[in-house]
Amino acid sequence: MHRPPDKYKEMRTLLALILFSCLLINEMTGQVSFGETQKINEGWKFQKGDFKEAAMASARGADLAQSIGLSYETALGLHNLGDSWLWVEDFARSHTAFQRSLAIAEQYGYDRLARHDRMYLWYLEGRQGAEHAIESLRLLVRKAEDEGLTWDALDGRFLLGALAYRLGQSDLAREELERTRILARECRSRLIEKTAIELLERIGSQ
Repeated sequence: MHRPPDKYKEMRTLLALILFSCLLINEMTGQVSFGETQKINEGWKFQKGDFKEAAMASARGADLAQSIGLSYETALGLHNLGDSWLWVEDFARSHTAFQRSLAIAEQYGYDRLARHDRMYLWYLEGRQGAEHAIESLRLLVRKAEDEGLTWDALDGRFLLGALAYRLGQSDLAREELERTRILARECRSRLIEKTAIELLERIGSQ
């Protein structure tokens, strides 16, 4: 993947400062929501189109948070690291990052982040033939929807549809990816919407 042109250096610096400021504000006031931090992460990736560099940025953020004793932000940085590796299909690194994030989330009682981590882990392990992956993802999506956690539900439905596609369950994949496409548009998640459409087109051409 090509490196971004020099004109993006200032943007990268600004986004890094914004992310670090959010970490500090969250620690001091608790007023920065999980969804808002997720949007910053997705904006970083989408603006640059370089998921490997996004992974490196997430790793640096996790290391920084750990060095100043911010357990939640460390876990969140590892979550974003796993997400970034997933987009470049480095499944082994993605799995490791999500496992590390989950371990911290469980240790400190960050239940929402732990459930979000489990969504990704079930997807990754389901790709390798783990039993009950589809059912477990469905339960996690339902839990997110019941609690009104739209971004979590969006990720879960996308992962559910992508896993069903991977496992050759075309009807389920089509249903979930269509729901994902609609929800992604409502949430203005261009990355997930675009990918859902691409997968739907592949299913349609089979």
